[in-house]
Amino acid sequence: MSVRRYALALCVAVVLVTSSAHADESEVLVPEGEPESILSEAHWSLMGNVSAVAFSPDGRLLASGGSDGLVRLWVVSTGRELRRLEGHTDAVSAVVFNQDGSTLASGGKDNTVRLWSVDTGRELHRLPGHSDLVRSLAFNPNGQFLASGSGDKTVRVWSVGNGTLQRTLNGPVDPVLSFTSKGKLLASSLRENTVRQWDVDTGQELPPSTSDAEASALRAVSRIVEVFPGGSPDVVSVYSPTEDVLASTANGNVIQVRDAASQRVLRELKGHTSPVETMAFSPDGRTLASGGGDNTVRVWDIATGYELRRMQGNLFPVWSVAFSPTGDALVSGGSDALVHVWDPATGLELNRLGAPGGPVRAVATSPDQRLLASGGDDGIISLWELKSGRQHLRLEGHTGPVYSVAFNAEGTQLVSGSADGTLRLWSTRTGKPLGAPVKEHEGPLRAVAFSPDGRTLASGGDDGSVVLYKLRSSREVYTEARPIGSNPDGSTLIGISPVLVEGQSVEPFRRVRYHRGPVRSLAFSRDGRFVASGGDDATVQLWGTQPNDQPRLLKGHAKGVWAVAFSPDQRFLASGGGDKQIVLWNVSTGQPVRALHGPIGWISSLAFSPGGHTLASGDDSGRILLWSLHQAPPLQGLLRGASQGWVSHLQGKSVLRSDDGGFLSHRLTDGALEAIAPARQGLPPRLSIVSAELRVPPGDFGEPGELILTVANAPDSGRAYWIQLEPVELPPGLMLFPASVPRLDAGTTVEIPVKLSYLRPDLAALPQAPQLRFKLTHAFGEETAFTSPLVLLSPELVLAKAPQLKDGTLTLTLRNTGSQSTGPLSVTGEFEWHGKQHTGPNQNINDLAPGEESSIAIPLSNEVLKLGQFDLALTVSYKKWPRTRSFIVPAVKIPIAYSLYIALALGALLLFGFVYYARVYRNPMVVHAARSPAALKHYPLAEMAAADQALRRAKRLDSTITAAGIPATRWQRALGGAKTPHDAATAFAEAIGGRLGASLGTNTWALSLPQLRLRFARDTAVVIIDGTRLESGDAERRMADVFQDGRGPSQVLVLDRTQAQNARQVLEGVPQVRCAVLSANRLRDLLLADEPVRLLETTISEQVSVSELSPYQVAGGVKMESFFFGREREVRAITDRSVRNFLVVGQRQMGKSSLLLAAFRRLQVRSDLDAHYVELADADLHRRLARERGQVPSDGSPLPPFVDVASGVPSRPRVWLIDEADDFISADAKAGYPLLQTMRALAEEGRAHFILAGFWDLYRAVVLDEKQPLRNFGEQLRLEPLDARSALALITDPMAALGLHWDTPSTTELLVEQAGRRANLIVLACKALVDSLPPDTHVLTRENLERALREDKDLRDQSRRWRGDHPLHRAVVRQALLLGKPTREEVRLALKARGADIRSSDFDEAMDHRELSYVLVPDGDGRLYCPVPLMQRYIESERSLEVGLTEDLEDLRRRGLAEVPRPA
Repeated sequence: MSVRRYALALCVAVVLVTSSAHADESEVLVPEGEPESILSEAHWSLMGNVSAVAFSPDGRLLASGGSDGLVRLWVVSTGRELRRLEGHTDAVSAVVFNQDGSTLASGGKDNTVRLWSVDTGRELHRLPGHSDLVRSLAFNPNGQFLASGSGDKTVRVWSVGNGTLQRTLNGPVDPVLSFTSKGKLLASSLRENTVRQWDVDTGQELPPSTSDAEASALRAVSRIVEVFPGGSPDVVSVYSPTEDVLASTANGNVIQVRDAASQRVLRELKGHTSPVETMAFSPDGRTLASGGGDNTVRVWDIATGYELRRMQGNLFPVWSVAFSPTGDALVSGGSDALVHVWDPATGLELNRLGAPGGPVRAVATSPDQRLLASGGDDGIISLWELKSGRQHLRLEGHTGPVYSVAFNAEGTQLVSGSADGTLRLWSTRTGKPLGAPVKEHEGPLRAVAFSPDGRTLASGGDDGSVVLYKLRSSREVYTEARPIGSNPDGSTLIGISPVLVEGQSVEPFRRVRYHRGPVRSLAFSRDGRFVASGGDDATVQLWGTQPNDQPRLLKGHAKGVWAVAFSPDQRFLASGGGDKQIVLWNVSTGQPVRALHGPIGWISSLAFSPGGHTLASGDDSGRILLWSLHQAPPLQGLLRGASQGWVSHLQGKSVLRSDDGGFLSHRLTDGALEAIAPARQGLPPRLSIVSAELRVPPGDFGEPGELILTVANAPDSGRAYWIQLEPVELPPGLMLFPASVPRLDAGTTVEIPVKLSYLRPDLAALPQAPQLRFKLTHAFGEETAFTSPLVLLSPELVLAKAPQLKDGTLTLTLRNTGSQSTGPLSVTGEFEWHGKQHTGPNQNINDLAPGEESSIAIPLSNEVLKLGQFDLALTVSYKKWPRTRSFIVPAVKIPIAYSLYIALALGALLLFGFVYYARVYRNPMVVHAARSPAALKHYPLAEMAAADQALRRAKRLDSTITAAGIPATRWQRALGGAKTPHDAATAFAEAIGGRLGASLGTNTWALSLPQLRLRFARDTAVVIIDGTRLESGDAERRMADVFQDGRGPSQVLVLDRTQAQNARQVLEGVPQVRCAVLSANRLRDLLLADEPVRLLETTISEQVSVSELSPYQVAGGVKMESFFFGREREVRAITDRSVRNFLVVGQRQMGKSSLLLAAFRRLQVRSDLDAHYVELADADLHRRLARERGQVPSDGSPLPPFVDVASGVPSRPRVWLIDEADDFISADAKAGYPLLQTMRALAEEGRAHFILAGFWDLYRAVVLDEKQPLRNFGEQLRLEPLDARSALALITDPMAALGLHWDTPSTTELLVEQAGRRANLIVLACKALVDSLPPDTHVLTRENLERALREDKDLRDQSRRWRGDHPLHRAVVRQALLLGKPTREEVRLALKARGADIRSSDFDEAMDHRELSYVLVPDGDGRLYCPVPLMQRYIESERSLEVGLTEDLEDLRRRGLAEVPRPA
């Protein structure tokens, strides 16, 4: 099956679903219908899968690279493939022409760069060296060097002449490369937030700042890195040809158009419904093309933000777009392996260039219609999500084209057959092969099929045989050597571990060879008893699956049989193939019942309706025919559609369509596509423009205008189709966006709105009498051109008066002589004399209306005033659009009064200059900082202000702090630390991300800290200590003012700026004071640090006991976001945009409260929800919710109705996170579920949603009680232990914040293993370690851990919870441990052998209780074990298992075995 047939099949599926829903929204182009002949050579536009495209400099050729590793050269004008450049062994990711178009460079996933001759197609050089995908290529201006950037973090520079490597530069990840006009190499990476540049000749990396004009591009890229913090790899950005406009998007649907110099957002382009994947500017920078995941290419007017054209109809995302050098053609490539050439002005497809990836030869949909599988010549099977069109998985393994694929009945497995002769079975969940490939055919394998029960496979191949296979589950155990530690001598200790691998084995059990040629199709009957096969020998073989069943040969076709299908009742078999007929066979007799003929092609697929009354056929032309099995003629139908329109044709009826000329087309002899016009009926149309009304004149900078044209079709004429307005002659900078009219009948008129956009070209004069000249076109021709007068609005700035110089100030007057307001203006004056330049201060003008003037006063420096004469260059920048207006005022003279005074002044100036130089430039601080910039970081806090002042005078501050690696903001913050106490407190709060509050006393302020990893109060205070030294009496008074007898903060931070630096020693002697003291040097380090919060945590942990700071807690849930580890999947599910009911089930202390609190923190910030967290202490949910809402009457009157308390409104529903819900569930069940029924109704109405968390009662209601309304109340989340990574983070991250570290990784792994990844046990163990650690110890050893596990009382108490609430709970655990990984049945039989014949329901419920408690859980084979070694250790240490089990059984007998109660 070709790509075109595959895409059309998907298109038909979409149209069949959507056409009825939108039938009234599309106007039929020709109401009376059209003949079938218009469909004979019809093409439908579909876009394609191309990873890289590039035009040659002259626009004549197009290069494309695809996933097949080929680079293709196309002639743009004809669409002819000129050359195919073969060499890459994997996908091509980048292509670029050199400046004269003679050489093409390509890079790919095979980590190589290749140079090609464009004239001959010969590979000039193969350039290996990269170790990762080559992502970017760039030729230098003279074409001598080529730069390549890769994901391996290197940029390599190659000689184009001999292909040798010139330089290897350490670059950023995934760099985007470009050369400046002077040959400097730029590399930017939004993934790493870096922009770097090199001198290619020397390989030297240049500093970020440069005096070259091309540095504007570097600065612009640097700013965009700042705009998108975090360096998302999904950022797409592109500069306009003039580099003054930047279009960018960060993993989103909206494109932002920015001024490249200031990064100010000028426009937002909205329209894409999925992330934008690619963008390109037209050569004149006026328009932008974009493509994305919504399968469209869009062309935008940059000035107005209007969407000019939308090219769509393809089914898959668009990955690349590019304009031709002249801007009259646009190419796009995407996931359907085609390159499309478009006219950006009309949106019509000019040409279509063949598929780089080869044809798709096999498709199949899963039974649940969720997935579609496709295979083709590249040997790769793709699984696609039908709903989104995105690729789900790639199944790689075949070494030849894939000819057939089929799903099993559950859709969990896929079988494939290939030209490599192998059959492969795949998991559709993981994309991994299930077992080894099976090769039972000689030659290609053409057909595969699953039996209905999924236990049997069939395959047919070119050898004419059909093979049946049995599917069997397989389990294999092998050993694997893994490092498990270190020997005393330092060598690695290796352990041998068993590894279990599960899969499916495919075992052939029967082979038949009934065909004399390739087998093309296979089908199982519904009961799996019969198999039908069709082949190239024009026969159908019908045979049973049992070994002794004899085949029946069904003859009736003249050519190969490519499709077979059983009717649902198995009475009939349908077959079709290359003879363009369908034959119905009687399965019982093997005789043909009837033959179906019609205007069909080669039959490629057949399917019966569920009732068996209708047969659907698909052929190579893309038609779908529906055949009624009770009448001779078929009900023939053709349906195709896309956003451009649709086509419908049913048997005996005319063709109906809704087409704007861009949907249905045919191919001309030169390969171009031309729209299929309706047939002309009678007279030709005669169109004329009755009136042209300019309702809104267009303004400069893209301010929209509107022209209304009234178009008439003469009464004595024919109908007109596809009426469009085409410009003939337009004023420069004007663009038209006319609406199109699909149809205009004779004698009728229509108003056509024409949107106008005007962007006056730079340096162009405003036309004095502008006019439009355009013509009307239609499907059958065009009309005489029409001219309409026009008004264009634009500002025009002039210097109204000569410059005036008075009192050292130069005054200039600007006047707007145009017809439009200027908007905000920025004015800069530059003075030049003797080759030197001086830029004056920037001036702003809010707006200049037409005819309005504004004066600008520019103060002149003494240096300028002493010149006597200078040239003035005045630059006015518009803020509406990146445009400037320049005025040159030559030879501005400054009057000089007395030459003698000037001479004296010059002498004084020289003397002053000498003294100034000695004091400023030879200042010891300046000299020292110049020699050792890094020393600035270690200056005393009090000396930083003097250093700042000295460096500023010498104009070396910026360069020095840059060389020292100190950002300017941090330097200013450090200076604030040495200023007034309030400045110091403010700088400290800003550095750590805190918030400074009200004053609490002398040099004391309230301070709200950010979330620390320590248990240190967030609401604290900061105290500034100044002076010579801190006296003990003063310390006591200051602390008393802060703590206020317990009413103030419990902990404070002290910034010691005294000369003696004795605050810490003095405060240690003040009783009942909890504080952390930052010395002046520590404060300086914090203000300059990259991570000041981490430095603050270190300071606190050095001075406060770790047991006081430890964040490890075991009750009430985790309330600190920074201490919440794991459970991200569950939190995301609960806080999804579409909030719904959830039931969270888990053992006590498994983390339910922490999970609900984490979800509550995220839901709480959403404005569209009203979220509440409540913890139930009893069964009265109604009263607890009313108390949360403040609706409990104080006078003891009845509570408000539950509905009023619990519900919100659909636009802002109330979300209740209800913890400890077990007692409520039990009580509501006894009352007949009144509240649960109400809660369900509120959720269905969208007024409230409920997340209930509990243990056994909730689990029993959800899983065990079939009558409980909770069975389908909401989605169930069953909590398991933490994943290994989160458990390890829980052990290490808080300890690091406390300044504690583990001796070896094996110690932390021991704790994870012993605790069974249960968060509560990990926290208890860590808490025990912290509490028992000596004060001066900072390393946690294995010995410390084992002692805590062995001796800690809280751990022992927690582990005793294994006992449960009933002796049966204990008995099943001890019996299971005695047996050593038994099954449930083995436990039951062992207890029965001991005389405990327990009811099955009681036994099963007790086992469920133990499994949910995470005491006994089954492995993959259903065998039970204790997953928490620490708990098992405590179980076995209480008493011997045998003795304990005997006591448990005695207890059971005393209670009565027949009356075992339900577990509580």
